[in-house]
Amino acid sequence: MKQYAMIFIMLGVLVAVQMPTGAQPLAKFDFNEGSGDTTTDSVSGLVGTLGLTNPPDVSGAVVVNDDNPAGAANDKSMQFTGVDGLSAAGEQAAFADLIQNPLTVEAWVKVDQYAQTWEDIFRIGNSLKLGFNNGNIVWTTLGVYDWLSQVPVPAGEWHHIAVTWVPGDIAVFYLDGEEANVLGHTGLARALQNNLLSIGSSHTASSILIGSIDRLRIHNTILEPAQLDSVANAPKPVNANTVIAYDFNGGLPAQNQGSFTLQPTVQILESQYANSRPEFRTDTPTGQAGDYSLYFNGVGARVYVPDPDFKIALDVTWNFTLEAYIKFDDLPGARSMILAYGVPGAGGYSFSVTNNRNLFATTYGIKDFNEAVDAVIPDTNWHHAAVVLDSDNGQMRFYVDGELKNTVDYTGGVNSTTGNYLFIGMEGTETAPGNLYKGYIDRIRIYDTVLTPNQFDIVTPVNVDSWMMF
Repeated sequence: MKQYAMIFIMLGVLVAVQMPTGAQPLAKFDFNEGSGDTTTDSVSGLVGTLGLTNPPDVSGAVVVNDDNPAGAANDKSMQFTGVDGLSAAGEQAAFADLIQNPLTVEAWVKVDQYAQTWEDIFRIGNSLKLGFNNGNIVWTTLGVYDWLSQVPVPAGEWHHIAVTWVPGDIAVFYLDGEEANVLGHTGLARALQNNLLSIGSSHTASSILIGSIDRLRIHNTILEPAQLDSVANAPKPVNANTVIAYDFNGGLPAQNQGSFTLQPTVQILESQYANSRPEFRTDTPTGQAGDYSLYFNGVGARVYVPDPDFKIALDVTWNFTLEAYIKFDDLPGARSMILAYGVPGAGGYSFSVTNNRNLFATTYGIKDFNEAVDAVIPDTNWHHAAVVLDSDNGQMRFYVDGELKNTVDYTGGVNSTTGNYLFIGMEGTETAPGNLYKGYIDRIRIYDTVLTPNQFDIVTPVNVDSWMMF
């Protein structure tokens, strides 16, 4: 019996994995730690950090404050100390509809000091914002136009600020309930860049306000001056047109009292750190116990693998093979980065998937391989993806599940780079992540040689029904 049991186990392993032959990778990440803050390359010992390497200190960044415009007991405001802001996520479709139509935005603000050229009261989707420019109220269709009101707001005291905006027409500015300026412009809001409402700073914790905010409201209609919440000691109730309203009396995380469904507000930098960490999961290509993959959330998750001493020669300049198993839970963004080594636009290389599920490779500073339109990840199951640079034969070849899907003539090689770090799940830099991946990644391999399909790390999930019984 013992002999038969051993054969049973051995057959199970043989069914599960087809090992590549001959070639030795430069780096190999299987993510089988299963927990913790790091993952280690099993060939050369490179250590990757899951998420941002330096968690921000946001203690005291945003404070629930007893100070309020009404001077009332048990009334709160939110004080921003110049370190961080608040953020809440909403439905992209709801935000997209909101920014195309007439709006009234208003808030009570007490600026402690004007420390920057630009400060945010709030912004939506990196498309619209209400804030200050050099101490004056500003309304901005970000990336399109700045309505510079030339309406100054004194620091050190509470003031009500409001703007009514008709897209493609005018913005009317109010200070303490009185019309202060009218400016026209034909520009519309630019398309949403994300699905976030941020308060007290930009979505990336810049343009941070130093001061307090209370009774922040956004209405999807034009209010008359008498309808504004501009009487300090007589707060107006929200109405049927109020989509966003915060009085901050419940502290943090704050709840929206308007009609929009928003996730409770959280501190931006703290949230960015949490979102930067991919998660170990047991969903894997092999399906074996003890096997793990990494799940990337598409809003910041990454693995950062530094190689400060060039321990291994990831700075490949002639031939390479890049391979990984990938699985999407929904369509990726414009491009979802599997791995990237080096500096975009300068030197190194990357391997990604487009939102049409086509494989995509880049030799930074030389060429984006847009031609691989037939190399398609067919569905939401696990699939093996590989790209082979065969400079000896002047080709870049793309494979899905070991099958050649596309060949592109190419003799450019790869630019050398001094950006000696590998990212998994993004490209760019830690402070400017790009093309974030959403879904699962497993079994990354990087070679400085040309592999043939029979050498790829192709595995077959274990199927108990197919195991031989004796």
